[in-house]
Amino acid sequence: DEITIISNEEYEIYSKVINEATFHTDKKQFVIEDLTYTAMQLSEDDCSYFKKQTGIELDNDLVNDFRDKNKNAYTLESKFFVPQKSVVVISAQEAKDIFNNKRGCTENWDKFYNQYQNSNGLMRISRIGYNRNHDQGMLFLAHNVHCEGGEGLLIFLARENDAWIIKAKIALWYH
Repeated sequence: DEITIISNEEYEIYSKVINEATFHTDKKQFVIEDLTYTAMQLSEDDCSYFKKQTGIELDNDLVNDFRDKNKNAYTLESKFFVPQKSVVVISAQEAKDIFNNKRGCTENWDKFYNQYQNSNGLMRISRIGYNRNHDQGMLFLAHNVHCEGGEGLLIFLARENDAWIIKAKIALWYH
């Protein structure tokens, strides 16, 4: 099934986004949870807010493809490539064990950074929705760095001259 396979092109886009759109990029390690992020369903309000912030009207096919691909979580593999960085894919279970509700938030993050000392936090990433021509894409990236540090980015890309370019990104949430 085409929707369940995460293509090499998708990993190429993920790698570009991780390298260019996140914060604390001075760190040497990016840590990504292995299940795709499904909490972002791209509501009509999200689309309106995106247009208001960027001037870009999202194509209906792109929005529908994004919604279809993000109804379920898919397993990410270690196929990321970010120059001069290491990208570590951790299981959702490991993330759950680190961010244990029995401990306080600060203790959880201390445990995370003890294990991933050169990390810029923990990222979760959605599947990429494409328009019909496959020359525009949209994804959501949740990037948390501490109890009160993180953001949820909606990222719009376009393919120009056979390369994917980040055209716009907006924070739908941050703390």
